[in-house]
Amino acid sequence: MIEKLNTALSKAQALESRAHAQGFLEIMQQRKTETEAASKSTSIEVQTPETPLEERTLEPMPCKPLLFDLAVLSCKYPDLKSRLPTKRWGLWF
Repeated sequence: MIEKLNTALSKAQALESRAHAQGFLEIMQQRKTETEAASKSTSIEVQTPETPLEERTLEPMPCKPLLFDLAVLSCKYPDLKSRLPTKRWGLWF
């Protein structure tokens, strides 16, 4: 009797796993048909996270140049020599 119950339990577990897998496959098929319908209705391609990377359209983009401040080269800075410490001469300095 215990052997029959173990057999029935393993069959039930197998059928439960199969039902979960079939439900997952149906959901994935439904999402695929929805994205195909959306891409056909609009000119913009809908890319979902489920779309494999090889099917996504990769487009080259120009890189933005860095901002260089060229005005610094034409600026005249004040003379700061007066702020430098002076050399001291003498016995105590």
